[in-house]
Amino acid sequence: IIPAYRNYRSNTVVVVKCRGVLLANLDPCREVPEDGTMTGLTVMDRETGKSVSIPLSTMEADIRRRCNDSD
Repeated sequence: IIPAYRNYRSNTVVVVKCRGVLLANLDPCREVPEDGTMTGLTVMDRETGKSVSIPLSTMEADIRRRCNDSD
């Protein structure tokens, strides 16, 4: 879903790697520290100001589910 939306409106969507903790009130202009392991992604729509944080564990579980469904 994310790549298709980014192709359609790439200037309105920000995707940021989260490290250490998921940042609920993310400032897209602020640098995200590169130290620590990745814990997920935050996707923010600049037009609406809404964002959603996706934990890495959720993404991994979805990938496992899709792999199992394709067997």
